[in-house]
Amino acid sequence: MSADVALLEAGRQAHARGNGDADIGAVQKGIRPPRKHCFCIDCLIMHLKTLTIKGYKTYRDRTSIVDLHAGVNVFVGLNGSGKSNIYSAIRFALGGDRIASEQHRRSLLHQSHGRQVTSAYVELILDNSDGRIPIDKTEVALRRTITLKTDVYHWDGKQATKSEVNTWLEAAGISTKNRTYYVVEQGEVTSLALVSDAKRLDLLKEVSGTRVYDLRRAESLAVIEKTNEKRRQTAEIIEEIRGKLEQLDCDQKDLQDYKNILNEKAALEVVIADRERQHYKDRIEKLEAETNLEKLSRVTPVLL
Repeated sequence: MSADVALLEAGRQAHARGNGDADIGAVQKGIRPPRKHCFCIDCLIMHLKTLTIKGYKTYRDRTSIVDLHAGVNVFVGLNGSGKSNIYSAIRFALGGDRIASEQHRRSLLHQSHGRQVTSAYVELILDNSDGRIPIDKTEVALRRTITLKTDVYHWDGKQATKSEVNTWLEAAGISTKNRTYYVVEQGEVTSLALVSDAKRLDLLKEVSGTRVYDLRRAESLAVIEKTNEKRRQTAEIIEEIRGKLEQLDCDQKDLQDYKNILNEKAALEVVIADRERQHYKDRIEKLEAETNLEKLSRVTPVLL
């Protein structure tokens, strides 16, 4: 037994007894992990804890596989018993199957004796004790449900888009675009060993979760650049509007001055008209007085 295997085995036994620190320290002399931390494989690795299938391919009734181990789990059974469909269901829940047609949907829904179920779902319960998924929970549920018309994801009990689910999975190092490192099919071990250094680096980035950071960083930079461009355009529009406002202020001032002049003109016209009216009134009164005086002077000699 190697030192690493012995360490993990001791950690597992210590975990069962609730005293992991002392036992691990006894196996690996000189290394004492902090108290209240267990380093057994069950507590260190994010892993699939529970798998539930209903209506998917050969699984008509609700079937749950619970207490899956963080290490190795082996499924055995007769040919046609549904072993491959367990693998297929896990891929399906992780978004590995792109459903392009109704015929493809029908092939995923359970059918027996000419009768087909109307919906199917696969739910994965992921152990997140190590906090690899950036969410404050030790377990996270991912469910994918399909009908002949719909394809819906639920993340932690809430409906989510496929893009949102992919973001969470990629943050945990599970790439939905490149599954070769967490789902290894026959013949892929050799291809993984023979890939180029650049491809291997990309694969390591996906495994570590840094690739999603790089992608989100690039997206964020693009959004920032787009936002800055919009800010520049907005600043230009604001400057243009400010110039128009200044011109409108000048026009408004001129209009107000014009109105004031018109009001003053109207007031002066009223004053002038009143003075003219008074002038003509005075003249009329004067002429009437002169006329009356002349008439009076003509009448006076006759009376004498």
